[in-house]
Amino acid sequence: MKKLILLGMLALHSLPLLADSVACKSEEDLWSVSFDLSGDVLTDLKIMKMGNLVVSRDKIQGIKTRIFKTEFYEFDLGAPRYLDFEKRMNAKIFEAAFYLKKHPFAAEIGVLCKMSESLP
Repeated sequence: MKKLILLGMLALHSLPLLADSVACKSEEDLWSVSFDLSGDVLTDLKIMKMGNLVVSRDKIQGIKTRIFKTEFYEFDLGAPRYLDFEKRMNAKIFEAAFYLKKHPFAAEIGVLCKMSESLP
């Protein structure tokens, strides 16, 4: 019986992890953000302004913190640039914010994000 349980656990471990595809837009449709999220790793990040690519990253290791049923994510895009968001566990819609300017008086940009599950 122990061998059967061990084999089952190994089979589950070898299955590909599901990534969540995330698509975000600003309220006035000026900005759009898309990325895949798997745990605390963000892949295929694209930040666009009016259809023009502004930031593109293949893979970013971030920081994920969980407090009760809320998960907080922080991704460094090269100081002082960042992408941060928080979401309730299992939520499919959440707000994110990013900062791309190099001067201290610029405001961060907020976007509304929607998640959909996909294969990596």
